[in-house]
Amino acid sequence: MRNFMNNYFYSLCAFTIAFSVGDIATNKYYHRIWNKKSTEEKVKLIFLLIIHNIVYFTIYFTVFFVIWGFLTNVHGNRYKDLLAFCALAGIYFLYTSGTLLHWMSNDNKCELTDMQNKLLEISEDHGFRDWYAIILNKYPIVVEGGLRSSLYYMAIVCSAAVSLFVLTRLVPKLLK
Repeated sequence: MRNFMNNYFYSLCAFTIAFSVGDIATNKYYHRIWNKKSTEEKVKLIFLLIIHNIVYFTIYFTVFFVIWGFLTNVHGNRYKDLLAFCALAGIYFLYTSGTLLHWMSNDNKCELTDMQNKLLEISEDHGFRDWYAIILNKYPIVVEGGLRSSLYYMAIVCSAAVSLFVLTRLVPKLLK
């Protein structure tokens, strides 16, 4: 479990640092407003960006670590730290489900994106610049029911389903 968590933590840190720096360096909205913002507002913007990248990674990439851990536990017959892994999968299920509930109760929007857009002085229909928008230097506009929104919803639903599947397969082994 230690290697698993180390790999996860290093991946999370590398992703967060790379894409937070990449966004600040390339985002035209940061450059447009940066000089007129107070130090406090700049710190808030950087903090929101870092938190948003952490949230993005934990929602959309943790599922691959859950699958990896599941395959290692089941096919490798290595049930060491099974309780800790099941706890991780359970927390991930609650996290992804909570994210969906948050979006649904917030007019299909992410509060972090709303806060960031206000500080950047852009309209609320601008989406969070995720890793591919940063690489391609795109500025996504969120359209309710659009392809981007639908893909994000589907990814979260699938991630929640995977974690639930993993729990249904591994929890009975804990009870033996």
